[in-house]
Amino acid sequence: MSAQPRQSVTILTAISVGLALASSCFPLLATTVGKLGAWSLAAIAGCGALAWLVSRAYAELAGAWPTAAGVRVYAGQAFGARTGLSLALLYLFLVVALGASETWILSSVLARVASSAWCELALGSLTPAPASAVPPLAVGLGFIVVCALANVLGLEPAGRFQAVLTFVMVAGLLSLSFLFTGGGESTVTRASMGGLDALAVGLPGAMFLFVGFEWVVSAVEEVDESGRSLPRAMSFSLLTLTAVYAALAFALLVAVAPADLTTGITQHLTLGASRGGRVGLLAMAAISAVATITSFNGGILGASRLVYALAREGVLPRPLARLHGRFLTPWVAVLAVSALTALSSITLATTQAVRVPILIGAAIECLVYAVVLLALRRLRETQPDRARPYRAPFGGRASLALALVFFGLALGCVFAAGEWALPTAAWLAAAIVAASAYSAFALRKRTSARRAPARIVRPLVASAPPTPTLPPKAGGGSLAGATHG
Repeated sequence: MSAQPRQSVTILTAISVGLALASSCFPLLATTVGKLGAWSLAAIAGCGALAWLVSRAYAELAGAWPTAAGVRVYAGQAFGARTGLSLALLYLFLVVALGASETWILSSVLARVASSAWCELALGSLTPAPASAVPPLAVGLGFIVVCALANVLGLEPAGRFQAVLTFVMVAGLLSLSFLFTGGGESTVTRASMGGLDALAVGLPGAMFLFVGFEWVVSAVEEVDESGRSLPRAMSFSLLTLTAVYAALAFALLVAVAPADLTTGITQHLTLGASRGGRVGLLAMAAISAVATITSFNGGILGASRLVYALAREGVLPRPLARLHGRFLTPWVAVLAVSALTALSSITLATTQAVRVPILIGAAIECLVYAVVLLALRRLRETQPDRARPYRAPFGGRASLALALVFFGLALGCVFAAGEWALPTAAWLAAAIVAASAYSAFALRKRTSARRAPARIVRPLVASAPPTPTLPPKAGGGSLAGATHG
C-alpha cells in the first residue's frame, strides 16, 4: 500500500483559507460594518481569536484521531455514535444551505456585471440594468450543474494550483482594499460607531466569516507524523483571514455609504465601482467568482464524499454509495447533493431571504464548535493516555467556558436574522431534530440488521419446473458493471 502524499503547511493553509473565504462573506461583512461602524474591526479580531482557540481543539483531536471523518469521530468517541452521526448530518444541511446562498450571491454578482456592461454600452453609465435583464437563478443553476459535472468527472484542482489561486485572491483583496481606502477623498458619510449592544448583535455575523477554516482537518491523513503541520496551517489561515476581512471592512467603512452597506448582496461590487470604476467592478467580481469556486466546489466535494461514506456504512440509502464505472467517483452522491442545493437555490430565489441560510449555517457551525470543545474536555478525562502529538493550550474549564460562548453565539445568530428570526429558528430547530431522529433510526436499524440471524436457504423441490435461460443480449455487460452506474 503506497503512502499518502504529505501536504505542506502552505498547501494546507491555502485549503483552509479557500474553504472559509466565500462570496457569502462579502454581504455579511458589509452588513456588519453598516451596523457596527468601527466596532466591526473589533468584532472581526474577536471572532478571529475565538476561531483560533477552536482550532487548537481541532488540532489536538485530529492528532489523537487522525481520520478524514473528523468531527463525527471526535463527537462519537466522546458522546456516542448518535451524537457523531447527528453532527455529520448537520454538516450536510450546512453545505446545502450555504451552497444555495453562495450560488445565489455569485449569480447576482454576474448578473450585475452583465447588466452594468449593457448599460455602459447603451447609456455610458455603470448603473445596473433592471434585474430582469439577466436572470440570476438561471446563472446559479448553471453553475451548480457545471460543478456537479466536474465532480462526477473527477476534475479536482491540484493542491498547488488551488494554493496559487487562493493566494492570488488574498493578494488581490488586500491590494484592492488598500487601494480603495486611499483612492481619494471620501464623499460619503461613514457608518456611525455602534454601542456595545450593537457589538453583541454583530458578533454572530462576524463569526460566520471564519466558517469552514476547520474543514482542512479532513486532510489530516496527509500531514507529517509530528502533528505540527495542521495547527500551524490553521493559525496562518486565521491570521490571513483576519487581515483580509479587517482590510476590506475598513475600505467599506470609508468608501461606501451606510445605507448601501445594509442593502442588497453585492456591496463589494459597489465598493469596486465607486472607487475603481469599471476595472474595480470587474476585479471585485472576479475575486467573488474565485471565492465561490474554491469554497462551493470544496463543499460539494466534501459533502458528496461524506454521503458516500455514510451510505457504505448503511446509514444512508445504499444507492448513494455507487461509484462511476469509469471515473470512480461517487456520482449518485454528487448528484443528490447538487440536486438538494439546486432546490434550495430555487427556494431562495422565491423568498430573497439570503441571510437566513447564511445565519443558519453560522449557528450550526457555532453548535459544532461547542460540541468539539466539550469533546476535547471529555476525551481528556476518559482517554488521558491516548497519544496526542499536539495539545491545546487550555484545560477542561476553559473548554467548558468557550463551549458556552459558542452556544450563546449560535443563539445570537437567530436574533441577528431580524425579521427572519422566526423562520431561521424554525429551520435550525427542524435540522437539529431531523438529524437526531434520523441518526437514532439509522443506528437502530443497522444494529438490528447485524443481530439478525442468517437466513438458511433450503433447496427447492426437485419437481419444480426448470427456469428458462434467456439468450445473451448483443454487446451486453455484466450486472457487476451495472451497479457502478
